[in-house]
Amino acid sequence: LVARSDATDELDRAEAIEQIDELEERAGDLIRVYHAWASGLYRQVRELNAGVEGSRGVAYTRAREAFEAAASPQDSTLLSEFEAIRRAQDLDEIARLQALPLSPAVKAAIDFTAARAGRSAVELPSLDPVGGARDAVKFAIRDTGYRDHVVAAADTGAEISAYGHLMDTDLATPASAYVEASADYAATIRLAFDTAKAAFNEAADEPRSAAYDAAREVFEEAVAALKPAEDAYTQAYTAALDAASDETTAAIRDLKHDTDDAREAARASAWAGIEDAQNAVSSRAEQAVRDARDAAAAAADKALATDAREAAAETARASRAEGLAAAVVAEAVVNQFDSGPIEPGTFVYFVVTAVVVESLIRSNAWAALQQSLTETCQ
Repeated sequence: LVARSDATDELDRAEAIEQIDELEERAGDLIRVYHAWASGLYRQVRELNAGVEGSRGVAYTRAREAFEAAASPQDSTLLSEFEAIRRAQDLDEIARLQALPLSPAVKAAIDFTAARAGRSAVELPSLDPVGGARDAVKFAIRDTGYRDHVVAAADTGAEISAYGHLMDTDLATPASAYVEASADYAATIRLAFDTAKAAFNEAADEPRSAAYDAAREVFEEAVAALKPAEDAYTQAYTAALDAASDETTAAIRDLKHDTDDAREAARASAWAGIEDAQNAVSSRAEQAVRDARDAAAAAADKALATDAREAAAETARASRAEGLAAAVVAEAVVNQFDSGPIEPGTFVYFVVTAVVVESLIRSNAWAALQQSLTETCQ
């Protein structure tokens, strides 16, 4: 790692990276061998704590008595809590362990676990409310017929612009009012989305149902707001058509046929506009959540880089002070932190295991336990 940091050209850096990869792969192999060896130890500790039947149970009872006779409070706690310490990930469980009498090295290792667990426990902003609101808007638009009303208004505008001038009655004004009343669909969709997202966040049960109900209410109100303009146009159109001469009616019929493409284009444009508005509002909301997630993760990573590194450094110091070879594992983690952001890897999850196993088997109490087993087995 030092060689990589001090590299002055790309070749030196590449060689250092290759060496790091090779050494980490070798370390990983050695750690797997270590766990294979330690599996018998893990099983023995579980049986010592839980008890077994038969002659082996008698031997373990005697061995446990020999252990306790030679054990300090720290040794006794380490044996009884061995599995809990090795596997601790829950912050409440870690807090319980931190309050127990244990050696400085083991306590430091638990503090390192706490820093890792704290990072894992960080709750990043969820995308679920965005997805729930997006679906709620989609289905509420369909179920309330809101899109159909907007598309019908667009069709009306294209139709009247083609032949409205043939009527003796002014149809352009009510048609324009109808189109204008439907033109704020982007704002309506945004309101429905925001309302649905808020309902999703507030609902204790069935948040998607709550989001749908909230969005549906917005669109129902929008449809209701459209009705006066739609009814006014319909009444004006009916009156104008009733008053029109046969020649005018025939001319209108011909123009309707000739303007099918323009009307279809208007309907398609309105349809696409609603789709675009839905996608735009959900995309913006999703991006906002992703930005918030990135910011929260960056803040948590920054805290981890400080807190976990310090905990690893303290584990290394305490382990060195107690003469534990496991110090090299903690030192490796410190080196990784100093080299930049790290992902949980070869050394990170091995720190606690290395410290607690060595602390246990190097204790006088463990030696007394093993001696008792040897004598019993003879």
